[in-house]
Amino acid sequence: MDFATIKNALLKGGKYITFDDVFAEIQLIWDNCKTYNMAGSEIYKLAEYMEKLSKRTIQKFRSANGIQQVQAPAPQPLPSKKSSRNDSVERRIEGKAKKEDSAEEEEEE
Repeated sequence: MDFATIKNALLKGGKYITFDDVFAEIQLIWDNCKTYNMAGSEIYKLAEYMEKLSKRTIQKFRSANGIQQVQAPAPQPLPSKKSSRNDSVERRIEGKAKKEDSAEEEEEE
């Protein structure tokens, strides 16, 4: 994410429904800077500074315009692929065991 992309989306319209949508995109810029640059590097430090500055500016904007911050509901964790795969394997094993039990019962008769 970058400011030119945010600006173009604002000018085009339709992408951002609320101010919080825009603010989240700005935060993504700082998050990406910190993720993809080494902690303590000049870029990382600048990202931290700009993040603090933008948060203060956004808070002033909110206060001046009577905008409350919207709290999004906590995301629900997705089932891990590993557990889904394990469940699938377990179902196949159970299915084979049932077939073997049925075959043994038929042999006994």
